[in-house]
Amino acid sequence: MTAKNVCSLNLCVDVDLDKKICPECKSKHIIKNKKRGELFCEECGLVLKDEIIDSAARQFAVGPPTTSMIFDKGLSTIIYLPLEKRTRFHKLKKLDDRIRKTYKPEYGNLGFGIAEIKRMASILGLKDNIKERAALLYKMTKTRQPGGVLRGYKTEVIVSAIIYIVCKEYGTPRTLNEMASVTGIKTKMIGKIVNLFLKRMEFKLSPTLPHEYLPGFCSKLDFSQEIQSRAMKIIEESQKTGRIDDLIGRNPIGVAAAALWLALCNSPDKRKDQTQRQIVRVSGVSDVTVRKITKILKKYLHEQK
Repeated sequence: MTAKNVCSLNLCVDVDLDKKICPECKSKHIIKNKKRGELFCEECGLVLKDEIIDSAARQFAVGPPTTSMIFDKGLSTIIYLPLEKRTRFHKLKKLDDRIRKTYKPEYGNLGFGIAEIKRMASILGLKDNIKERAALLYKMTKTRQPGGVLRGYKTEVIVSAIIYIVCKEYGTPRTLNEMASVTGIKTKMIGKIVNLFLKRMEFKLSPTLPHEYLPGFCSKLDFSQEIQSRAMKIIEESQKTGRIDDLIGRNPIGVAAAALWLALCNSPDKRKDQTQRQIVRVSGVSDVTVRKITKILKKYLHEQK
């Protein structure tokens, strides 16, 4: 095989190592095999050098990536000790944990809080990026100031409020009733902690739009994509000009529920078991609210025609 053919396989290249010559056949065709890490003569095949380290080789990091879902972001080192030294090592580890919790109490329940985030996210079917963001914000509430930003409140309440905020931030909002059903905490208390978090952390949150609730409602109610598209179109048409004063200040959940009910009524695929009561139960708004907003939407859509 010639040097040219070897290079065509992207395994070897011609090199000039200070104009070295093969000691066997006096040939100057010295070839470097990248794959094997060898230098050999192209004429007689004599290996001049092996186990060559490529200085331009790309370096890869080992181990899993860092994550906020672990207390120390996964940067801890696991030490494998002989059996006779493990007992002493575990005693020292317990002492270290106890000292850290004593002098830095804000780190005391980080593990429990992160475990609670994982539990709630699993029930609500949240993605990994939302869990990561929630864990990061939870750590910030504990480390922003001595004692924590939300000191004195239960971990479950703080976690539920943070998940509620992160879901709105990522465009997949959850209702307070959904959070209350997961934690068993009253919606009033969760709303209070949400407001405290936004105020004390100086966290700005853009208002949620009605159409952002439609995918979650349709998924729980087993509505077709056509009904969801109809409801989306109703909301877009109602907000196109922004002339509806009656909808200003309305709960976006109520607007989404009313648009969904109006789309369902106008759909030929409506089943008998699909009722307004189901939409009310999933959305958490009252029947009166849905009926009032439905009338407003009907009136506006009729004027548009």
